[in-house]
Amino acid sequence: MKRFLSSLVLAGCFLTSTTLPLIPHQYRELAQAQTTDELFYTFYGQKIPLNLKRDRVAVSFKPTTNSRSSRSTQPLYLQLQQDLRRGGGNSRSVSSGNSGFDIDVKPLGDNIALVNIPTGSRSSLNSIQQRIQNQSYVKETLPILTRKSGEASKEKESEQVIVLPNEIAIAFDRDMSESQRQMVLLRHNLEVVRPLRFSKNRYLVRSKSVSGTEILNLANQLTQVTGVQSATPNFI
Repeated sequence: MKRFLSSLVLAGCFLTSTTLPLIPHQYRELAQAQTTDELFYTFYGQKIPLNLKRDRVAVSFKPTTNSRSSRSTQPLYLQLQQDLRRGGGNSRSVSSGNSGFDIDVKPLGDNIALVNIPTGSRSSLNSIQQRIQNQSYVKETLPILTRKSGEASKEKESEQVIVLPNEIAIAFDRDMSESQRQMVLLRHNLEVVRPLRFSKNRYLVRSKSVSGTEILNLANQLTQVTGVQSATPNFI
């Protein structure tokens, strides 16, 4: 019996030692990072740590049309603020005690707004996001992150607040063919939003399969793909 168990241990060690070298070191490091709550993105080989804000969330609105009703003539961020304060017109939300909070919504450009969640409210970030997503004029919710600003002194560090859309700025090597670029996009389930200006090799792409903070992991994986010079989330 002992001889049988020893053979199993040796076989396991042999399999481990023969399979690990097949996985590049950078992929193992990224895989480990994805199993934790650590958030970061890679900028030309440098790891930039990020923190998720849980007291606010960004909202992206659907394109407006000329057929909007009279109720929707006001700016969408104000309409969202009213809907959230009165429970979004959902009787289930009102009965559960999630209405009546002084939720503040501020515009960030024409199609994005920032929603500040009151401190001490009984509504969690997830429940607020769900109520936001239930609105017919909302396209999606977007995470808000912070990163340390390198411009501040060590004695007085500051944080930059950034919004994380479902977009990545990707730069390909010049010698990559169009078919090779399309293969990279296809394998990672990406679609081109538009080419970036002043360069024939840089594109703004959007994921068709992941969203939220998973965009960070996808961008980090793309930086390890042969033929990709850089891949950075399109922060706002």
